Amino acid sequence: MKILHLILLCIIPVYGKVYQPQRSELTDRNVNISVAEINTKYQNVISEHNEFHYVYQYPVNKRKTLKLATKIHPRNADVDHPLRISVRFERGSQGWQIPFKEGNNKLPIYQVEKTLCLIDVEDFTELTVVISTSSMNDIQFEVTMEEVDDFFIRVNNGIIHQVKDLSIASTTFKRVDLSSINGLVQIKVTSEQDSCALVSVQPMLCPVAGTAADIYGSGSWQSMLKLAAFTVHADDYPEGFFLSFLTLEGM
Repeated sequence: MKILHLILLCIIPVYGKVYQPQRSELTDRNVNISVAEINTKYQNVISEHNEFHYVYQYPVNKRKTLKLATKIHPRNADVDHPLRISVRFERGSQGWQIPFKEGNNKLPIYQVEKTLCLIDVEDFTELTVVISTSSMNDIQFEVTMEEVDDFFIRVNNGIIHQVKDLSIASTTFKRVDLSSINGLVQIKVTSEQDSCALVSVQPMLCPVAGTAADIYGSGSWQSMLKLAAFTVHADDYPEGFFLSFLTLEGM
């Protein structure tokens, strides 16, 4: 039996070239389109009268992926008129909103990070991040597209992988390669904190379940405080699987 060790740690302006603003055909908004760079923070102010598109060019690498960090401040957006984020790319899209609230979490969250699922994308791709809102108030926001270097995991005894910066609104997942594995794989996750978390094994399909409700309805999962350990059979995942992490408490 091969053992996969992970440590779960629950701790949680430069502008690109800007095209001339365009008028949306569907709304009365000015659309601002910018060519954006990976690992660069972009800040701007938005209301119901404008919309921002950040366009990224990315050479897809199966061993890496991208993560989009989004934040609003000051906190003048509300749940009824949130900041909406949509990431559009070849063969898929992903979206969320800020402030973020889910389940029994009473306090809204104003910073959300999401790992993007790009396994269906081949070679070079273009990703467009669309920022919009129905709020009449000005909302200051930040977006940063980051490359995730430690996305791809090979199963080897003795190698420990770390997962950091999780919150109820910031999920992440890793791609686990089983190409050289037969039989059983034991997954062991430990945490230095008492925050309740969900660890799940999901088939390599996009989109990856990103909420507790979605995780409960797909794949194998286990809740944890300090330790989670469960076993999967490699034959059930001939192409490997995604190992997903989500905390169940607001930070």
